[in-house]
Amino acid sequence: MAGIEWLRGEYESRKREAEKNVVEWLPYSEEIFDPRPFYFESRRRRPGRRVGPDATFPVARYHYGFGEDGRIWVERQATEFRGMMYETFFVYDPDGPVEAAGFDYYKDKGPIYLDRCVYLDGLLVGYEKQGRQGCVRSTYLYADGRLTRIEHQTGPSLEQLVPFQLEDVRFDETGKLAEILCRQLDPAGREVAIEVRFKSKPRALTARAMESAFLDHLAAAVPTALATLQITRPVYCLVLAYDPEQFSTLPPTIAIGLVDQLGQPDSEPWNPAKMRQIDLEPERFPELHKFAEQLDHRPLSATSLRSLMNEAAAGLGKVDFSKTLVLTPDFVIYATDLELGDLIPNLRKVVSKDRFEQLRRSGSLPR
Repeated sequence: MAGIEWLRGEYESRKREAEKNVVEWLPYSEEIFDPRPFYFESRRRRPGRRVGPDATFPVARYHYGFGEDGRIWVERQATEFRGMMYETFFVYDPDGPVEAAGFDYYKDKGPIYLDRCVYLDGLLVGYEKQGRQGCVRSTYLYADGRLTRIEHQTGPSLEQLVPFQLEDVRFDETGKLAEILCRQLDPAGREVAIEVRFKSKPRALTARAMESAFLDHLAAAVPTALATLQITRPVYCLVLAYDPEQFSTLPPTIAIGLVDQLGQPDSEPWNPAKMRQIDLEPERFPELHKFAEQLDHRPLSATSLRSLMNEAAAGLGKVDFSKTLVLTPDFVIYATDLELGDLIPNLRKVVSKDRFEQLRRSGSLPR
């Protein structure tokens, strides 16, 4: 933190210099801007969408201050505390933002990070972040004006950086981004792991075809995995648990609720984290994981993910699990996020109105 503590004294001046360029404030659902090439693709995230002018948190999580030239000069990230927000102020040169200073939402406006960018012939070639949690330096390499590799270093300070990652960027014959391959490095620069960060959708495959293939393979994998476990204790539910905030969201975590666990002191009847979880191993179900990875690379928005999981739950509802499990008369299959924020609306989609009211009156549903 000491490395950027001096930035605290520049909050007012940076705020003043950036906001004097703003001619319009617009609200968005999520973050929409970062000067680093393929920032969103590499992180499997979608830029936010424009929301209504009167939208407030949590619908409008970000507000951006635009200048007459369309540049973003200020980013405000809302919090659950009214009137308190994270703020980022940008400084530009003709090629793009050369500094971005981020400040906390607390009233003392302590500095969180300082980003610096270096350009050559209009292309970003260097990026540095000094922050509370450490520092990062990234070098961008090009061939014929096209990005080919990003070299990342990390450490407690800019003077103590060590190798961290290499990202290889590949394009197809039309010039469209095809793949981002990330190689994890140890401090000596040796490769220790490899991961596909992004892979473009096969041109012959529509988005809906990918979803349908994933759903078909999931509907086949779940009963197959359950059959090999030979569970003899009564089961009252099967859950598809998902987390929209994760780098890899699919396939979902599969969990089953066992009746004999309901009486335990820490029992949470609808929480998959408290249930027995079922592994869908990539080695055993390669096609499922292939289509899951393709969908993750899109990536799915939180709304699309929730819709897909509800569709998956409905599809599994057509499977006769009584051949492999001992089911209670009120056995139910449903999807939920790990925070249980979607539990109630998702349950309404899979149980009758009378059954839902019965559950609500029982007190078992989270409030």
